[in-house]
Amino acid sequence: MQISRLDRQAAGIALCVVLAVAVLPWYAIQDGFWSTGWLRDYPLSGDAAPALFLWLQGRNLWLLPVGVLALIALLAGLRGASQAVQARLLMVLGLLGIAYMLAQGFLFGLRGWNLAWLAELFGETEQRQFGMGYGALVAGAG
Repeated sequence: MQISRLDRQAAGIALCVVLAVAVLPWYAIQDGFWSTGWLRDYPLSGDAAPALFLWLQGRNLWLLPVGVLALIALLAGLRGASQAVQARLLMVLGLLGIAYMLAQGFLFGLRGWNLAWLAELFGETEQRQFGMGYGALVAGAG
């Protein structure tokens, strides 16, 4: 089986997203990424943890769909499906990923829920989101 250019590109981009979810800090680092102070607590600190480590700790499970979509895209890039099917699947996965990241990025803010009806529906939350880090940036770009 010959691997097409689309297969290699799709698998490469999806692999970058999977690595971003598993390796890079998901949330913004207060002193900046290049300060290196965050490395002391990496990867278990909530401030410096990649999304994967947050999930393994039972935290921030609403980020899980981003990783699932990335894994599906990686498998789609590695499988031998026709290019037309693969292109449509990757387009749908990409749109779902961007829509989901935008939604979750704007639903939580500095004070918890950004929309009052969500607080009424789900109750108050202690979860705060100060900004997306390099993991979210790379995943969103992929």
